Amino acid sequence: SYEQPSQQFLLGLTVLCHVPLGRLQPYLGVGPRLSIVRTVSSGMAQSGAAIPTSVETSTQPGIAVPLGLDVQLGPGRLFVELQLLYAASPQASTGSGNFGSLTAAAGYRMVF
Repeated sequence: SYEQPSQQFLLGLTVLCHVPLGRLQPYLGVGPRLSIVRTVSSGMAQSGAAIPTSVETSTQPGIAVPLGLDVQLGPGRLFVELQLLYAASPQASTGSGNFGSLTAAAGYRMVF
């Protein structure tokens, strides 16, 4: 039996293009992401011998594409947003693959 937890940290910037349509403001963006992944592997063989712990860390470039809509409401903006994230993962311990996600967000932004 073995354990192989992975931790992922994303760092990036996004450039947004807003289209003002009165109170509505749709937007689209794109930006690079740096995906840092750390995987620790450990376990126990059937004979009871411990499998040595190994740590693998990798850094891979990726991309994010947010798509959203702002609505003017009071001194700020109500928003909804979907964001697609993608980064490859060539880690030896987990095998080649990718980190991809679709996130949804909603909230209120204060405008100063």
